[in-house]
Amino acid sequence: MKNYAFLLFGLSMCFWSCKTNSRTEETVKNTVTDTVEKFKPELYYTNKDSVLLASFEGDLENKLITPTYRIYVESDTVSFEGFRITFSELDEALKILINNDVISVHDMFTQNNVESEKQQVDYANSLLEVNYYQELNILMFLVHFYPCTGLGCGVNYQVIYHTKSKKAFAFGRFRTGFEMELYRYDDQPYYLSKSYEGRNIEGIEKITYELFPVDFSLQELQPLKGVFAEIVSDENENKIISFEKNWLE
Repeated sequence: MKNYAFLLFGLSMCFWSCKTNSRTEETVKNTVTDTVEKFKPELYYTNKDSVLLASFEGDLENKLITPTYRIYVESDTVSFEGFRITFSELDEALKILINNDVISVHDMFTQNNVESEKQQVDYANSLLEVNYYQELNILMFLVHFYPCTGLGCGVNYQVIYHTKSKKAFAFGRFRTGFEMELYRYDDQPYYLSKSYEGRNIEGIEKITYELFPVDFSLQELQPLKGVFAEIVSDENENKIISFEKNWLE
């Protein structure tokens, strides 16, 4: 009986070891299902505006473009589909190297207002996530500062890179989550921006959603005119005050 119990223990330990080793191997699978911790305020869905917001976000989910690969970066090199991606040391100005091409991230400015205005992407020093959209020839990079402290942990940037033209655009977020996604409307890809307008003395803050068509023939990207969604919330009460939208179907 003791030998049998010992055998079961040994098998279970072997299974756990094999499972752990397979998790740590640097193998890339289509659309990895792991998740990263989100920095995102939780609001009570208790009134009409909250219900409308929940419905709006549900509609957005239906417009998501699923990346061919979604990779959460756990080492200094990511390799897949002929791409070899590395990035600079943490104490250096951030550069992303894609095979023989270099994106000088620290020199870029965001296309959207991050916290009431556009920002230079010189705060970030580390690569957190890579998305690849094979059909669109697009790589997306989620970058942030590591190690972060305080409100700096709510800052992150998304770099959109076209593998054919070698052009790149940057977007940014503050206190609006770490999502990095593309959306499809009228068979065209869009980037969804969330801009934060700072909390006033009463604890009132505003988040504005905008859609930016992703067009690498342009020098600068602009949001669709008149298309927006806006959330006004009370941080002290942790509740939504109002939600308004004028959005694409």
